[in-house]
Amino acid sequence: MSSVSQVDAMDSRVDAIQPMRNWQARKISQIACAATVLFTAQLYLSPAAWFPETEPLHIAFVLSLVALSALVVFRMLANRPLWLGWRSLFLGLYCATSLLSPIWSIDRPTSVEGALEVAKHFLFFVAIVNALTTPKRIRVGILLFAIASIVPGWGTFWNWWHDELLVEGFRGRWLGVMADPNHDAMALVAALPLLLYLVTVGDRAWKRVIALVGVPVLLMGIIATHSRGGSLGLAAAVGWCGR
Repeated sequence: MSSVSQVDAMDSRVDAIQPMRNWQARKISQIACAATVLFTAQLYLSPAAWFPETEPLHIAFVLSLVALSALVVFRMLANRPLWLGWRSLFLGLYCATSLLSPIWSIDRPTSVEGALEVAKHFLFFVAIVNALTTPKRIRVGILLFAIASIVPGWGTFWNWWHDELLVEGFRGRWLGVMADPNHDAMALVAALPLLLYLVTVGDRAWKRVIALVGVPVLLMGIIATHSRGGSLGLAAAVGWCGR
């Protein structure tokens, strides 16, 4: 067989394999997107705090591992690098400084703990920008994020109303990563504009109904935290939506 014939045979085999690789890449990309969105939702829902039986399952760790692993496999199959954009340079410098900060820190254990948290946030950012890559995926992610925020909003108000899990004797809070009233208020404020948007321009009636219920719930939760930063953020969010 001539060298030309051998090259043609190899090209035909590559052409036959490529559609299969494209199909595999699409499916793995969908898995990465689903795991990333579910990870975002569980940050608000804190299922391990509700159901202690699920704590040994390490749901957050498993979802993050699935999302990042699927993302890497997808990029390898699609022969594409991870996308970060030039704006990520500033975030990368901040994260690098945080990871190196224990070298000159006075309180090294606390700095190491904080650096690890910053690294987790950076990985979460990488997963978000590389998994939610289509308008449909972004819409689904935003919708689930907004709906999930209603749970901690009501939980924060419930705890405050019933004098449970209070901080400083009067500040309501939620569970998990939102156990700090300031972090709780910040997370609720971040979701409020999304619900306000769904109330006004939601493309389905059920979305508008859920958002209409969720807006006052989040407002009650933000107020119950007695967070000054949350109040400023709330004013900014309402002002932005009222433009």
